[in-house]
Amino acid sequence: QFGLVCSKAWMRPTLVSVYFIGKMVGGFFGGVLSDRFGRKKVFLIFTAIQFIAAMSMSFSNSVITYAVMLFISGSGSLVNFMAAVLLGVEMVPPRCRSLIVFLMNIGYSCGYMLTALVAFLFRDWRWYLRFTGLIGVVYLPYYWLLDESPSWLKSNGKHDDAAKILLKILKMNKTATKDEEEVFQAKRGDETKGCLKTFGELIKKPILIGRYLIIIWAWIVVTVGYYTIALNTNSLSGDRFLNMMFAGLMELLACCMFYVAVEAWGRRNTYSGVMGVTAALVAANPLWISWSTTVVTIATMLSKLGLSLAFGVVYTYTGELFPTGTRHTVLATASSFGRAGTVVAPFIIFVVVYAHSASYITAGLIALSSATVMLLPETKTRKLPQNVDEAVEMKRF
Repeated sequence: QFGLVCSKAWMRPTLVSVYFIGKMVGGFFGGVLSDRFGRKKVFLIFTAIQFIAAMSMSFSNSVITYAVMLFISGSGSLVNFMAAVLLGVEMVPPRCRSLIVFLMNIGYSCGYMLTALVAFLFRDWRWYLRFTGLIGVVYLPYYWLLDESPSWLKSNGKHDDAAKILLKILKMNKTATKDEEEVFQAKRGDETKGCLKTFGELIKKPILIGRYLIIIWAWIVVTVGYYTIALNTNSLSGDRFLNMMFAGLMELLACCMFYVAVEAWGRRNTYSGVMGVTAALVAANPLWISWSTTVVTIATMLSKLGLSLAFGVVYTYTGELFPTGTRHTVLATASSFGRAGTVVAPFIIFVVVYAHSASYITAGLIALSSATVMLLPETKTRKLPQNVDEAVEMKRF
């Protein structure tokens, strides 16, 4: 409808890149806002922004308007998801953190498959976007249902508010509680010392810089690989709606494997092992192509499975390696570097079609990420670091 054919055909992959640029920009600013104003506020505001932008896209009368709304939607979708992840993991003890991420990824997987169904039912893109925008109504009750993260409240000196939420949790769980005043006094006495208030303070610690750079590289590799495959499902043999549904099933299977793997082997070993296997699958891509399109589809889905699992691990792992005061900032900026790589994902798909040897480069980058993550500390049974001293005490990069 916008005439993106012939001389304007280049604008189609560019629009996809605009969405990822929105995610990248949203990540840089959203993390700072979340660490400054709280997880709950940022989640609610950016969720509203995302769905309003989606609805607005459906009424676009020019490609420029569509691109602007797409950019805004991309920004909101990344910030609210990361705020939700942190809100969840900061609410529970160490043994439950992987369960929280597992349940969130189950929701993501179901949404992935639902996207294929909605696209099948609403072939007109405007009505598809309107349906997507209306889903935002479901989140209205969250204003009353959600509580702020006690960990964030404590790190910002709001100990009374944190204690109230903890008492609410104890009473709802019917746990043997302390006297209310005891809880309040305990929270005041457990004040975090040396808590990072700004992202700039993080770079004063060499060990945290090294850790941050390794995590950034992990985000870049897993994000580029994930979206290169996700955006390429239409080019696989078979029905495009079924291919997307199968890709969603791979997400669901990855969720189950994620929970079992991180509980058994930890974050570091799971990520490294999965990415090593994925690198081998990608390196063999020219071989799969010489065999049959069916083999290519199977290998692609297996690679999608591995990258989906790695995505869940890196989301969990990043939040556990850094102090509360900058946890969302680190997660957001690292993710944003990854999104910067996804800007080129549509063009990587184009290059691989004509130069199969590009798969070797991609496989090498994945293997490098698999190796460097082994330099990081394991966080499986550790409490979340509240301040810079606790983060540094984890040793290694």
